[in-house]
Amino acid sequence: MAFSVIAPAPSLSASELEIAIASGPAFVDVSGGYDLMLRQSGWQPLTTFDVTAEFAQSLRTSIEGMTARTDAITEVVGAAEFAERMKRRQDTLAAVDRALLKREIFVALAV
Repeated sequence: MAFSVIAPAPSLSASELEIAIASGPAFVDVSGGYDLMLRQSGWQPLTTFDVTAEFAQSLRTSIEGMTARTDAITEVVGAAEFAERMKRRQDTLAAVDRALLKREIFVALAV
């Protein structure tokens, strides 16, 4: 199995963890981390790839694209929804740039 996750970086202070959780997707904070969760659920982690830099670039590209097409997107989703989506991406990018969030790809084998 291969899957990607967005997770808080390790060793964050309580206030940094709060920012990471608020800036990440729903259920971003997994107790014990994904490696432990995989092992506890019968999977053997094989390798993990850190793709945080690529994630940050994809967020920048998304923000640039949304900015370039603000009128068209706003026409489809409405001004409030557009503003919410833009703020969410900006907050996530800020957390990634501060090394509060990371993106990883896990490869695991069922045991």
